[in-house]
Amino acid sequence: MDARSSRLADGKTLEIREAVQQDAADLLEFLPRTFEETDCLIMTRQEFDQTLDQEANFLGKVAASTTQLALLAHIDSRLVGMLTFIGRDLERVRHTGEVGLIVSQDQWGRGVGRHLMLALHDWAIQNPLITKIDLRVRLSNQRAISLYERLGYEIEGWIRRAVLIDGEYDDHYWMGLKLPLD
Repeated sequence: MDARSSRLADGKTLEIREAVQQDAADLLEFLPRTFEETDCLIMTRQEFDQTLDQEANFLGKVAASTTQLALLAHIDSRLVGMLTFIGRDLERVRHTGEVGLIVSQDQWGRGVGRHLMLALHDWAIQNPLITKIDLRVRLSNQRAISLYERLGYEIEGWIRRAVLIDGEYDDHYWMGLKLPLD
């Protein structure tokens, strides 16, 4: 996928490009910080223990795959968001994959997540193997649910007690988008 630029409402430029192995060090700084900012993610800061080599290997495997994608979003050369699409290798489910989206809390509401999702859609539409995008989202994360619905995702299932945070359960919606888009 080619790098793309988008102008945000405040006039700043959002740059989105595919991640490469050399981005591993930036991600090792970005991800732990974002894990601490929100409880909307499955992983906690304490559980994230990737080494530089492990992160670089992960990025290399994704970049070499025809059914996986890792995108990074930058504003003023600062990493502010990441999207992963992890496709499956098994023949019967190779046409689908699952999205992971993470945006720095100080960038919420600026369109970073929407632009990352639109970049994913463009990549997936150009990929003849991908005809379905799946994701899970906490029911308490109404901003994300609204975004996904505006982008055409439909609720396909409800996973009860999907996460346990501070002694409280939260459910997940399983959402999907069929490609090509109508």
